[in-house]
Amino acid sequence: MGRHRAWTRRPEVVRALLMAAIVLGVALLGFIAASGVRAFQAYRSVEREPFAQAAKVRQGIARMTDEQRSEVRQEASAGQPVPLFDRDLMAIETARRNGRQPYFVPLNIPEATSPALPDSMFASYLLVGQEGPRADSMILILLPSDGSSPIMTSLPRDLYVKNPCTDEYARLNTGLGGCKGFAGGAELLSLMVQDYTGIEVDHFVRVDFGGFADVIDALGGVEICVDNPVRDWRAQLDLPAGCSHVGGDQALAWVRTRHTEEYVDGVWRPVPGASDFTRERHQQEMLFKV
Repeated sequence: MGRHRAWTRRPEVVRALLMAAIVLGVALLGFIAASGVRAFQAYRSVEREPFAQAAKVRQGIARMTDEQRSEVRQEASAGQPVPLFDRDLMAIETARRNGRQPYFVPLNIPEATSPALPDSMFASYLLVGQEGPRADSMILILLPSDGSSPIMTSLPRDLYVKNPCTDEYARLNTGLGGCKGFAGGAELLSLMVQDYTGIEVDHFVRVDFGGFADVIDALGGVEICVDNPVRDWRAQLDLPAGCSHVGGDQALAWVRTRHTEEYVDGVWRPVPGASDFTRERHQQEMLFKV
């Protein structure tokens, strides 16, 4: 009799487990569907810019007259503070154009640093985070054609490279301002990246700070883990120790922070070794999470 009761209860248990599995499956499918909708909405919110082929843009820039280049230089420098190093470069370029020797001997800066690579090896994407008229962060992403793991490298915004529009050395992030009448910001910045890396940019994606935060929120947030409480009042960063699931605002603060402090032994102190390279690593990690 006891054995009979045991066997009659087992189908009820199985049915209960099946019902629980069905409910869990429906909930999981609903979550996946909702996440997919949020991801699609986030994807649609990213600005994708068509731009002309590098060779065509370069040919147009090469036809610029000296007067046109001079006009572009003046517009690029109008209302912008000029750092000391920029002033030295401007003095070198001015002396060179006028056929004079500069008041100090400039470094021998090579025109190009990398040989061109065949396009068939990979598809390239330039992801740019924008702050105002200049690029705040730049990540070059390579997707190998053989299906191997993607490659990402961050490009320092203060990297000095030749600007083909002005024919002068300038910070890489200024390329986003474009070349009036000859190249848009995406096109000029892509050319400058190509000249430096030897890699032609196939696709360009621009995201402003508001758009970045919206994408993170649309995807349901991300997880950030730190050993100690950290803060940065300039970036409005405030994270407790351990792992936190954060929304777009704190994720944005994490990838932007330059003056990060941590709370150790009852005292707030600057995070040892924090630099622009730390910031670039945060940006790459965030991209992998997204």
